[in-house]
Amino acid sequence: MKKSEKPENFKIKNIKNNFDDDFLGNDALLTPLKFTQTSNNIIEDYSEKMQLMKSKNYEGKIILMQRDYLGNAQNVLDLSNFFETLIQIELLPSKLILIKDAVKLISYESVAQSLRKLEKLKVEILIEKEALMKFDLLDKVSIGKIFDFSNICILLMTNQNILSL
Repeated sequence: MKKSEKPENFKIKNIKNNFDDDFLGNDALLTPLKFTQTSNNIIEDYSEKMQLMKSKNYEGKIILMQRDYLGNAQNVLDLSNFFETLIQIELLPSKLILIKDAVKLISYESVAQSLRKLEKLKVEILIEKEALMKFDLLDKVSIGKIFDFSNICILLMTNQNILSL
C-alpha cells in the first residue's frame, strides 16, 4: 500500500464538508481548529466548541491513575490541565480511580479544585485506602470515596472500559 492510499475501512467524515469518517464513526462531531494571533505574537489554536456526541464508546469510561503526574514529567499542573480540559470539552469519565502515588493528588490544591469540579459533574472519584494510610492522608480526604484496594481490584477486573494513565 502506498503512503497516499488509505485502507478501505478508513474514511474521513467532516460534517461541514460532507465526507465520511468510519474511523470516528458517527460518534464525533469536531469543529475545525482556528488560529489566532495574540498581542505578544504567539499563535494559539482553539476550537469553537469541540462537541463529542455521547455514544456507547464514551459512556462508562473509567480512568485509573497510579501516579501523581502524567507521562515522564513530574508536573502536577499537567494533571490539573488534563482534568480541566475534560471538563471544558464535556467528555467526562464515569469514574476516576486513584491508587498508589495518585492518592497524593488530593493534597495538591490546583488538582483538588479540578477533582471537586469533576465530582460536581457526577464523576465518581474512588481513592485507595491503603495508599492514603501509607502517605498519611486518610484524615485529609475531602473529595471522593475511600475504597479498599480489594474492592478496587474487583471493579477493575469486572470492567472492560478502563483507561490507565
